[in-house]
Amino acid sequence: MDDLISPLRVVDLALAWIVIETLLIQLRRKSKNGGMPSRWTLANAAAGIMLLLALRSTLAGWDQAWLLIFMSAAGLAHLIELTSRPR
Repeated sequence: MDDLISPLRVVDLALAWIVIETLLIQLRRKSKNGGMPSRWTLANAAAGIMLLLALRSTLAGWDQAWLLIFMSAAGLAHLIELTSRPR
């Protein structure tokens, strides 16, 4: 039971949820011909995924370089998100 609620498992579940949620948003957007722009949605999801991967890399004891890579990618995704945000 402890393995089911381990911090790594919780991060993995959050990652899976973000991917599923992003796919559902994209499918709804295509079926309704509207909604949030695809670029904004994908950039937002990418930022969240990169932050969760940074957390996962730290919890799993990976090399510090991975933390730097994931945090840099999250920053870049946030920048793309801000520039493509609907006004």
